[in-house]
Amino acid sequence: MTTSLQRIFYLLLFAWLSAASTWALPDLSTQQTIHSITVTQDHSDSHVFYFWPGAIDVATRSSDGGPELALSLARYSGSVVRNDAGETSLRANLYLRLQMASIEPDLLDHVRAQLYQDTGRPVTLRPMPVNRLDASLMLPMVDGEGDSQIDVNAVVESVGQEAGQTPFWTERDMFIPLDARTAELLEHQLRDGALAMSLNYSVVSRVYDSTQAAGELETSGSGELAEGFDDELDEALAQIEAAAAAQTPALISIAANAVPISVDANRFPDRIQRYDIDAALPPSYPSLTVYCYDFREQLRPDLFEKSVEIQAIGVAGGVTTYTTRFNNYQPDLYAQTIKFPFAVDLRQPYRWRSHEILNTGEQLSSAWQQSDSWVGIIDASSTAEQIDQSLGLLEQQ
Repeated sequence: MTTSLQRIFYLLLFAWLSAASTWALPDLSTQQTIHSITVTQDHSDSHVFYFWPGAIDVATRSSDGGPELALSLARYSGSVVRNDAGETSLRANLYLRLQMASIEPDLLDHVRAQLYQDTGRPVTLRPMPVNRLDASLMLPMVDGEGDSQIDVNAVVESVGQEAGQTPFWTERDMFIPLDARTAELLEHQLRDGALAMSLNYSVVSRVYDSTQAAGELETSGSGELAEGFDDELDEALAQIEAAAAAQTPALISIAANAVPISVDANRFPDRIQRYDIDAALPPSYPSLTVYCYDFREQLRPDLFEKSVEIQAIGVAGGVTTYTTRFNNYQPDLYAQTIKFPFAVDLRQPYRWRSHEILNTGEQLSSAWQQSDSWVGIIDASSTAEQIDQSLGLLEQQ
């Protein structure tokens, strides 16, 4: 495809997707419940309505009927990874696949028919766009007395390598980094069949107004699990009231829940994965994390999509490449783990660069950046200079 044709393609794609999702702005002051489904009208398009997200739970693995989760523990030899001979370090993460409860198509048809009857015209019914999914982990204390809440910087990803081009989703993969003490506690509980853990989550959306919605935050879950979640709920209600007072779009929590997590490691032994890593990372292990805050924080109004390309040396000597994407249609995906398809050599540096697609269709690529450390992160967010330049162009339009 020639450069001119590429620019035309991206311009048309941007225009179509923008109409479908980027400018989606639910107005909470129009919130109503129809056939047990909460719906909200779009702020600027009275023909468009959004139905609120269903409850989120841990998905079930189809092959064995158990929960879709895994605890991965990787022991690194310091002499290779950090050049500190004689020492070892443990890196661990908890993987969960989260699934949003679906709504029966027949029920949505009834809601759509009721809206048609109320408005006197055909309407479009869409899922509520989700901008962010916040999470914290509730674990029992090591001494067994009480619970401990761990605020985790969870990495939330789309299911599969393709990030997609829509803020409407039903599944998300979540990776939660754990310190060595927490990881060993979890492993012990899993092997003893006594895992007692819950995941607190909050669904955040960009909405307008909310003068009639203050105090009506959607919550679910058992009373016992919700007891430790009062602070998060109070904060979410305060956000709703602030949005109402400001009369401007705001990111607020529209749904919250506490999900109990349990698994029998004797029945599902593959849920615990241990690696002894010396000179190489095994294939598909989450070795690096890439962050890009451009779309989550709306830093670059001129930016359509950003991809990050990472290259590493495989243990067989060849180059292995992984590319991940961020865009304005899934702003909740601001961090993604990198899992190379082949084992990589940790004694060799890796390099990365970003590729940008602007709203005009123009494509820009950064210079390669090389790193010798495999324990850091890649921050592909725009620089202050790029942000200032983007805002300056917007003011000139």
